[in-house]
Amino acid sequence: MRALGKNYRPLCFMKDKLLCYKREKLYLVDTDDYHAEEFCDFPNEDPRKPMCFCDFGERLSHIYAYCGIEVHEGALVAFNRGIYRIDANSRTIEKEFQFELPDMRRPLSFFEIKGIQGFDDCVVFGDYSFNKERRRTKIWKRGIDQKWEIAFEFSEGQVRHIHSIIADPYRNRVLVLTGDFGDECAIWEFTDNFATVRKIIGSQQKYRACCARAYPEGILIVTDSPFDQNYVYFVKEERGKVDISVVSEILGPVVFFTYFRDMVVFATDVEYDESTVSGWIQYFSYKRGPGVRDWYSHLYYWDPKTGVREIQRFKKDIWPMVTLGFGQIAFPYGEDRSKVFFFPTAVKKVNQKLCCLTWKEDGWEYENC
Repeated sequence: MRALGKNYRPLCFMKDKLLCYKREKLYLVDTDDYHAEEFCDFPNEDPRKPMCFCDFGERLSHIYAYCGIEVHEGALVAFNRGIYRIDANSRTIEKEFQFELPDMRRPLSFFEIKGIQGFDDCVVFGDYSFNKERRRTKIWKRGIDQKWEIAFEFSEGQVRHIHSIIADPYRNRVLVLTGDFGDECAIWEFTDNFATVRKIIGSQQKYRACCARAYPEGILIVTDSPFDQNYVYFVKEERGKVDISVVSEILGPVVFFTYFRDMVVFATDVEYDESTVSGWIQYFSYKRGPGVRDWYSHLYYWDPKTGVREIQRFKKDIWPMVTLGFGQIAFPYGEDRSKVFFFPTAVKKVNQKLCCLTWKEDGWEYENC
């Protein structure tokens, strides 16, 4: 592991480089020598903008670019309750979508659907907000016409929000992972351009997940429960029956992940106990959820040949989780064939540093930051 630079938040790969956000600017970072080239300014009209001059202010305001995805014309970036289109040629930014939900700051990620029989090629995201009222929850898609439209809508009370939208090219379907409680925790199968839906598994915390990947043999799922023991599962479907086997226990809930070749790289969160802490107290709480087994964000990978292994761990800092961030590790969207970039936040020593792992065929090569 190598610390590359402070506050370069990786969003996605663009033009064979890494698109990063730092202090209301976008940068392109060379993935070989890590040289950062200023790309363009990022508009920020939020009245809390003056808070963003330092790390602490950004964390307190939660105003920064969250995630991105490369598209034909450049990239899409989620920032402070909206989606912005980045034009790679003119180096300009234009806001093209405002989130409908008043309490939605970002999707967890964008996802790409491409080459799936029965689906249009598109970029998708799901509504992700606190959603205390359990409003209708939507899947949005953006096609080649560059317009956002509703692909599917869960009814009121059906799910709290959408975690991930995973293409399954082996079975020509799309998997949608939802949360967070009771029947809301589920993995759904969509076919026919989101016109047909069925629930594969669900209704328990052990099916609450953000991380998944489809393989010819089945689906790898990594759970995301702050309340229960978390696991890596492998799910097989044969003749209408669903068989779930435990691959490994892990030490916390997993929200963020990335693919690397035929592997999955993922990290646990240090989260607060939402089941017992609420109201104004939550903003000062430092109480872990029972599914968060220690004070570390653990960086793991799963290899079909060797199983689950831990790469590194980073200890949560002293600041409250709701107010100043969960201890977690984020990844850019997309894949480099020899490296994995990641961005730890609310942790000690490497907080908000762009870091990199290099694969050397016999394992990950890294250095302590």
